[in-house]
Amino acid sequence: MGQIGFASGFAFQSSFGGDDYDLGNYEVFIPWRDGGFAHWWYDGRGRWHGPALFGSGTAISVAVFESNWRTFDNDHGNFELLALVRDGGSTHLVQWYRDNDDPFTWQFHERVPGSDGYVALAFGRRRWSYEEDWLGELELTEEKEHLYGFGAKHDSGLRMHDRDRSDITWDNGSSMLQLGPQDTEFGTGGAPITNRYVGLGWVFGTVGGRYPEWDMAEGAQALIATRSDGALEYIQHVHLGVTTPQRRWYGSDRIGTGASGRPCLIQSNRGYESGGWGSPGRHGNYEAFVPSEDGGILHFWRDNNPPRGWNRAPNIGTERYDEVSAFQDRRYEAIRVFAWQRGEKWLHYFRQHKSGGVFVWPREPEVIGVRPAAPKPPPQRWTITCTEKGVRYGRPWHVHAVGGVRNGVAWRMTAAEVVAEIRAGRKEFVTVGATGSLAKVIVVDRLDGRPLKRWFITTSADGSRDNNLLQLPSCPHP
Repeated sequence: MGQIGFASGFAFQSSFGGDDYDLGNYEVFIPWRDGGFAHWWYDGRGRWHGPALFGSGTAISVAVFESNWRTFDNDHGNFELLALVRDGGSTHLVQWYRDNDDPFTWQFHERVPGSDGYVALAFGRRRWSYEEDWLGELELTEEKEHLYGFGAKHDSGLRMHDRDRSDITWDNGSSMLQLGPQDTEFGTGGAPITNRYVGLGWVFGTVGGRYPEWDMAEGAQALIATRSDGALEYIQHVHLGVTTPQRRWYGSDRIGTGASGRPCLIQSNRGYESGGWGSPGRHGNYEAFVPSEDGGILHFWRDNNPPRGWNRAPNIGTERYDEVSAFQDRRYEAIRVFAWQRGEKWLHYFRQHKSGGVFVWPREPEVIGVRPAAPKPPPQRWTITCTEKGVRYGRPWHVHAVGGVRNGVAWRMTAAEVVAEIRAGRKEFVTVGATGSLAKVIVVDRLDGRPLKRWFITTSADGSRDNNLLQLPSCPHP
């Protein structure tokens, strides 16, 4: 069964990739630093492909999914992409779509009116194919679909846009209204939701409806939103009918704190039960993922059945991210999480797996794309002022250990520890001569081109014929 309903993010599972719908490709999109967008896809046979580059403009965030709009008459839908782009000093939303057959051409669709000044976006669809007849029974009708766009402005809060099948242009959007204490679902009250938000996640599933199966489409939309102060909020849509894009929402619940960047929200099949004859069944849980201010990904889940409520799960990963996306695999039912740092040409992929009957996350993520190796920091300089030496024929012969004072603290290392630090590039060691000249400590493991049975440490040439280490005073015994 896998994921229930639809969600907003930059990663999803499509219908492409084979005859079996459950084997659909994993599709991942990010803004490309050089302009336009990058697309990777996983073919279900252990291989990632891409990046395939397309589009233009300077994008900040994207959200993509496969809709039931079709350029060509086949079993696949067009890919629909909504992007938050920067043009000069301003930002706004634009929409692109990809044809559903070879050569899979990307087309620019429209600049979304009324979206100037947005700092965050979410993009979703709502599809239904059942309606009630006059007896209150569900009957199959023509499949329909709405597209919704969401944005956040620092000066006017959350806004919502609508694109209907009967008119494929976007409306100008309007403020999302939050019901007040005296407002009712069927009234006209509500005040704009005006908190300062920096990231949005959207889901449409079964919560709020009578049936736990997503294709009944009786559920309500929901948002999670990251605030600029690190709070993560959950906001549920006021649902009064499948054909009316209401802009009114119930009061927000604080899920947690310490959040940053763009979150995502999905409805999984965890906790789901179909129910028998006359039984309402159980709705699947919400799963929320959001970048943490302290690094890694915060994971919360909500039991969508009474008594309901949000719960905290262990963090995923350790690095700092700006955006997170997730979906639940239709075949394997494991949740896939993708995390991205803005401006980078790679992203992290966390594959959940089952161990001992429970789902667990890997300690290290898989890298999609090519991540350049992080430059090594320059080695720290340590000055040696004393040594511990062996004696042969009455003269210093071999250095066993070295020592000195660094930042007012005495230190000591064995010769083997010094060699390990030099070869790892973490430290460099020097001695200071009587005239202030520096001699670098080196490792000698060959003489006259022949390997030695045992290495030794000495100093590079600095005008003195002798090994400077052997001339240093003995280190005091601890």
